Amino acid sequence: MTAFLDGTSATKKHSSMSWLVFYTALEWALIAVSFVCLFKAFPATNGFAFRDVLVFMGFVAFEASCRFLGWAAECRSSPSSC
Repeated sequence: MTAFLDGTSATKKHSSMSWLVFYTALEWALIAVSFVCLFKAFPATNGFAFRDVLVFMGFVAFEASCRFLGWAAECRSSPSSC
């Protein structure tokens, strides 16, 4: 817990928080552009709009968070409990 508090103390200054938000937005924009390029590379998904790619990214992020929290393992072992 001490390490977490030490890490969050780095964002106390407004300038540090602004840079953190900027770099986070930049990172997600780079990820979104990468997904768009990937979808444009294949004929089956070439017609997807940017909105469609963002929806797909949302599903990927949701699935990753489920795996991180361990929900996916519960669903595989007992699908009726999901």
